[in-house]
Amino acid sequence: MRQRGVLPDNFTFPFLLKACAHLQLGQDVHALILKLGFHSDIYVQNALVSFYGGCGSVELALNVFHAMHQKDLVSWSSMTTAFPMRPLHYFGKCSLPRM
Repeated sequence: MRQRGVLPDNFTFPFLLKACAHLQLGQDVHALILKLGFHSDIYVQNALVSFYGGCGSVELALNVFHAMHQKDLVSWSSMTTAFPMRPLHYFGKCSLPRM
């Protein structure tokens, strides 16, 4: 895309993150998201939470989740599925009052 002069948008990044198979590649995409200013887009944020949760990086998913100014049903669902190895009540205790 970049070679052809086409810039990614808020719909491009969720698809890029779904295609990432490795944490480092996703972190590179996250850096590009920050560089291009898409870090506050809810679709991009939800994709980041899902990506980090799917990689088992619960703390990174939680960081993105807590930085979100707006949360929707997808945000909460993505975050709760990021906790398969930890008790769900851990997330609930720290986040339920914010719902």
